[in-house]
Amino acid sequence: LQVLTDPDDRLACLTRVREHLEPGGEMIFDVALPDADEIAGSLGVERPGGVHRDRATGEVLRHSAWYDAWDPATHTLEFTLRIRGEGGAPAEVLRRHRVHLFTPEEIAGLVTAAGLEQVAVAGDFAGGPLRRHGERQVHRLRAGP
Repeated sequence: LQVLTDPDDRLACLTRVREHLEPGGEMIFDVALPDADEIAGSLGVERPGGVHRDRATGEVLRHSAWYDAWDPATHTLEFTLRIRGEGGAPAEVLRRHRVHLFTPEEIAGLVTAAGLEQVAVAGDFAGGPLRRHGERQVHRLRAGP
């Protein structure tokens, strides 16, 4: 959902979801919870990410990422993911991404416009509370009768 940077595409996506759900059917999804101040204050700062070891080959891949651009008016974020290989893996791969970051309020409006009902919003899949500076927002939606 976050790769849909055009508002019409986001509404069309959730409308199609509604069309495919039986009455009472549910959809659960998560998206990042944006912290606009943190994003704007850390543009260009590379942050370490996870490390993955391929069990079959033993290759180690180290991930890091940085924000390239942030448009607070459209909530569009551009960032680069760096993957560095060790132990025979490719030396380096850069992947550039452009995503839309949703506020909980924006999701609520989008859900209503798509003809869905918002059942619950949480900060994780265990049902923890949505926190102002949390990383995730998990939305549980239901199709009406």
